[in-house]
Amino acid sequence: MEPIGAHAGTGLDPLNQQATRELLHRLDQAIPSVNLQWSNHFFATLFDHDVAKLAAEGAAGADLSTSTGFGVDFGKDGPGIKTYFQGRKLGQTGFMPLAEWVDAIKPLLTQDMSVAPGKDSSSNGGHGEGSLGALLHFIASHPEGAPLNPFSLAVDCVQPEKSRMKLYMNTPHTSFASVRDIMTLGGRITGDVVDSQLKDLRELIRAVLGLPEDFPDDAETEQTYFKESLSAATASAPIVDNGHASTNGNGVEEKKETPPTPPPHNPGFVYFFDVSDGRPFPEIKLNIPLRSYGHDDLRSARGLVYWMEARGRGAFGGRYLETLEKMAPGGSTLDRTRGLQSFVSIVFSRSGELGINSYMAVRGSDMFEKVPVVDGVRPKVGRRGTLRRDE
Repeated sequence: MEPIGAHAGTGLDPLNQQATRELLHRLDQAIPSVNLQWSNHFFATLFDHDVAKLAAEGAAGADLSTSTGFGVDFGKDGPGIKTYFQGRKLGQTGFMPLAEWVDAIKPLLTQDMSVAPGKDSSSNGGHGEGSLGALLHFIASHPEGAPLNPFSLAVDCVQPEKSRMKLYMNTPHTSFASVRDIMTLGGRITGDVVDSQLKDLRELIRAVLGLPEDFPDDAETEQTYFKESLSAATASAPIVDNGHASTNGNGVEEKKETPPTPPPHNPGFVYFFDVSDGRPFPEIKLNIPLRSYGHDDLRSARGLVYWMEARGRGAFGGRYLETLEKMAPGGSTLDRTRGLQSFVSIVFSRSGELGINSYMAVRGSDMFEKVPVVDGVRPKVGRRGTLRRDE
């Protein structure tokens, strides 16, 4: 979430950071586990601080949109606070370049970027090439790395040695071949478990996006949001998600951080790379924006539940669908809404299973996009998504 200060967008607070910083300060005073060391570092390094010049750029028409925010996890040991950053320097157009993100990150890591790419740092306690170096090597050397565009960074507000450092990136590529290369850094992350996880991931993507079984691995997934809306002459302004709950892979409802959403002119899939110290490769999470690439909420939900049931993980499938039905606005049915499920995220867990979260956008009914009826026909839900309501 992004607190809005009294002077947001003015010469006093052109990037709307005062309210976020004040709130973080209060949380630091109230919660013993909160540590703002990394947050303060990125407030200092990801932004220029000449407010007069920033305000002048804004007055001249420059984009001074969201630059910071924070999230809360409600865990069994108490709330966990995270800070999100979207870097902004004077004269910047579009996203901050990767090199500037790296310049801000490197002072906080012990990884040696001079180590030759490919060296496994695990025997050196994570002090060899390391997770950031492995990511940078992939971006510099692989065809699927080059299009990755960083747009946000998140850190946990805890002691630095316990914090993640999640660099969010967007790519326009949506084929499974692209997903496979990014999730394995071009084949460097290997193993029998990884092969099994990739197979499951392919089937999950197919299920939630309503793709046919023979959909080619190298084919790009179309943006259904724009295609269906325009075909029905009902194109609408992009929706900004402002609050999410989620259920984990076992169906247990919990609070999770919302994957930051890149601007609508940057289509594609979203990934985060945890580049903190202690491992040879980053932890990688794929975030699939269902609002852009799924169909109606019912089809996406049934696809997810079908996939879970087929692997013995569907005990809460019925309750999941019932929860979505109760959240649908103003008497709508799930086959008439899209965006209630905003993201499905997937990470390769050490157990060999896929760690899955679905993110639900909690907002007023006037902000939901209705799935258009084209020529009197509403998109159909395939039988493969049928729910067992006794679950």
